[in-house]
Amino acid sequence: GADDDGVVGAAAVLDVVAVVVAVVVAAVVAALVVLAVVVDVEDEWPPIIRSSL
Repeated sequence: GADDDGVVGAAAVLDVVAVVVAVVVAAVVAALVVLAVVVDVEDEWPPIIRSSL
């Protein structure tokens, strides 16, 4: 009935939200890793490049 459809709809929404959250978290983690690598590499860059940033 309508109630069953409502439950399924809510579950589907929760599934979508969970996927979106997982993707966002993964993207943030990846961004932090890239940022950490860039910062580590930046220490090896010439002073001129570092000062321009």
